[in-house]
Amino acid sequence: MTESIEEPLERLYTPKELAEYFGVTEYTIRQWLADGDLRGFKIGKGKYWRIPESAVKEKALERHGEVS
Repeated sequence: MTESIEEPLERLYTPKELAEYFGVTEYTIRQWLADGDLRGFKIGKGKYWRIPESAVKEKALERHGEVS
């Protein structure tokens, strides 16, 4: 028996996409992730970061006080 998914899957962003969005470098995004200032997780043998949309919204609120 398979379970049904109740909610749609959350969009995931790359560090490069977020660097462009926040106007910072990819290094800064990776530093935020390493420091725990931005929630994310690694995929592909722990090499590639992905950041859920909810974490992006949290960071945008923290930095700008608004979410677009």
